[in-house]
Amino acid sequence: MKNVKNLSGILTLVLLTMFCLSSCDQQPKDVTEQIKQANATFMEAYSNGDAHALAMCYTVDGKVFPANSEAIEGQEAIEAFWNGALGMGIAKADLQTESADAIGNMAVEIGKYKLYAKNGQLIDHGKYMVNWTKVDGKWKLHQDIWNTSIPEPPMKGAWKLVSYKNIANGSVANNFPDGQLEMHQIKIWTSGHFAFSGTYTVNNQLNDNYGGGSYTLKSGNVFSENIEYHSAKQMVGTSVKMLIEVQGNILTQIYPADDQGNYDEDNYSVEKYERLD
Repeated sequence: MKNVKNLSGILTLVLLTMFCLSSCDQQPKDVTEQIKQANATFMEAYSNGDAHALAMCYTVDGKVFPANSEAIEGQEAIEAFWNGALGMGIAKADLQTESADAIGNMAVEIGKYKLYAKNGQLIDHGKYMVNWTKVDGKWKLHQDIWNTSIPEPPMKGAWKLVSYKNIANGSVANNFPDGQLEMHQIKIWTSGHFAFSGTYTVNNQLNDNYGGGSYTLKSGNVFSENIEYHSAKQMVGTSVKMLIEVQGNILTQIYPADDQGNYDEDNYSVEKYERLD
């Protein structure tokens, strides 16, 4: 993925190329309102979950440049890409055009985006640059590149649980490894999603423990985990705010917490993990 400086460099190169290909006395034309209308069509298709309509917003040989991926070219491949994004739970895309200038049938747009889950929760936000081409009188996305403005999460990667303590009404209710509880668990964080899997043993009874979903940064190092599946079915559909701190190869998470990272010292759980990757 390109950073902001690279985006600015690409924009400069594109504009220079456009000037070279056009007559020397031709000046850029502000087409911001036209591009906003084209983006409205894109956003409507996204809200409708229509990957085919999204692909039709691009030129036949259009390209998208997603993060952690090679460029994706052509309407068929672009349709598959957006179909995958819709399947991941990204339900709404909000595009905000900051500027759009054209020379002839080519235009460059700079803007900001926000992505939302089905429940209206903000998943991601960032900036983008699009090279547009006018085809049969309609503006089509030709080259589409974006990157997030959310910092890389410090907990991204795979971790092994090394200790757990649950405090209830000011007393230790469960403790591992120093108590009667035996636990084995791996937890993985990616960009915006998490999953964990393991077992715990109580009174010589082995139990499965697993779950996962999406997470969002609330403030500072306070994250909200939105549970989409869980071995304890009553947890599905709930959200848990937690304070997460990473020091070297050790990650500590304390929950439940509020948006400022405060928690009830008489009622909380704390888990510590050691990095595996």
